[in-house]
Amino acid sequence: MPSDIDNIVATFPYPTVPTIEGLPTFSTIKALHLKLNANAASVQSNLGDGNQGLIYLTVTDAVYATLSDVPFIEPINPGTAPIYGARASAAQISQARTDFIENRKNFNQYNNTDKALKQLLLSAVDDMFLKTLKNSINGYSRVTTKQLINHLYDRYGQLTPQDLKDNDDNLHQPYDATSPIENLFEQIDTAQDIATTAGAPYNNTQILNAAYNLVFNTNAFPDSCREWRRLPQAQKTWTNFKLMFTEAHRDYMMLQSQGNHQFHAANATHDPQEDYTNTAEALANLASATASDRSAIANLTSTNEKLTAHIERLSKQLSTALQKLSTLEEAAKQQICVPAIPAGTPTTQNRSRRQIQQKYYCWTHGFKVRADGSHTSKTCTRRRPGHQEEATATNRMGGYEAGMIRNEE
Repeated sequence: MPSDIDNIVATFPYPTVPTIEGLPTFSTIKALHLKLNANAASVQSNLGDGNQGLIYLTVTDAVYATLSDVPFIEPINPGTAPIYGARASAAQISQARTDFIENRKNFNQYNNTDKALKQLLLSAVDDMFLKTLKNSINGYSRVTTKQLINHLYDRYGQLTPQDLKDNDDNLHQPYDATSPIENLFEQIDTAQDIATTAGAPYNNTQILNAAYNLVFNTNAFPDSCREWRRLPQAQKTWTNFKLMFTEAHRDYMMLQSQGNHQFHAANATHDPQEDYTNTAEALANLASATASDRSAIANLTSTNEKLTAHIERLSKQLSTALQKLSTLEEAAKQQICVPAIPAGTPTTQNRSRRQIQQKYYCWTHGFKVRADGSHTSKTCTRRRPGHQEEATATNRMGGYEAGMIRNEE
């Protein structure tokens, strides 16, 4: 028939625990310790604040103080029967009996749970690493689970400075807001527990600052972070932090779920065949536009080449024409004038027979001007309407071309 201890072990979340092979190390001791903690915390008890189970059996007083503000008082053996006063009333006797039953129950549960935890630990660790605590007569009966755990840490679980640094790095590992918030709490609790076990515990401010920075850096809880900053310092406890951000994380995940639902609902209204058709048409249009663009570019390139060649031909023709014009202007400047009419010829005849002077010109009077150059388009004093002062022999500008001088002095 199973004993009370066996019945307690059967209710543990970890009725079997990892075995430490060979020399214990901090990591192997810690793995075993965490399982024992979970088992102890799973036992329902009204001792302490009534919310921590019997985890006091496996942790130090300093660690327990981080879990509860209510001190844990170990139950005392009430004896075999209630004790009544010499003149106790019936009510006092009844109350004494009730208290005895409750105290006896708490004491038995506390001690049997400790024995159950010790049984698991002794089965997981080679006796050679614990026998300094073993009595030659009654073995480990007078040794508690907590004493065995502390012995293992003291002898084999000392942390090096590098181990403490690694633990601190683990404390500050970034938190993914899409994962359960319990992951963050476990990360903080584990690092805190390791540091405390190693004799270098974090204080309350360090733990809360680390946890706040991790949730703040996710950018997922801006309202809760602001609310946390505004809390009075006395209310900034690890317990309140977990309560506040558990609720904040629940709201965040609800919003994420609604957003995904709306996204999938919107996508569900799309006809896959329609999407396929639209995609095919888009690709066809893109191909057509690309071919059209290539054709247009080819045509523009050809036209550009033709225009370039035509411009080169026009440039050559213009250059030739300018050269010819320059030659003609030079020849006109050097042209020899016709000799003057011999003396004695009548004046009127001289004017009518005088050959056309080619060097000087007047827009109003034409080439029949004085040979001394005193009469030109600019110096003319008897001008016709529309007279052009800039007219010359080479650029007559539509002026008079007859050989007779009209109204000439």
